[in-house]
Amino acid sequence: MKIIAVFLCVVAVSGCSTIRPSVESSTPRSVVIEGGVQYATDATTLAQAECQKHGRHARLRSDKQDIIGWVWTYDCVE
Repeated sequence: MKIIAVFLCVVAVSGCSTIRPSVESSTPRSVVIEGGVQYATDATTLAQAECQKHGRHARLRSDKQDIIGWVWTYDCVE
């Protein structure tokens, strides 16, 4: 029984790391992206697209891991 519980926990946690990045919030000056760590390049691409809507480009301010996956915060700079 313990083996099954451990297996299910491992599957649940590993499933979180495969979350595709998505824009959680966006303003003309900043963008927050959440997703799995293996999608860091995709996160940057999303942030760049959001910043370009305001004639700016994305510059990574911080990245950190939370319960769901990773959170990347970008500044939109001129």
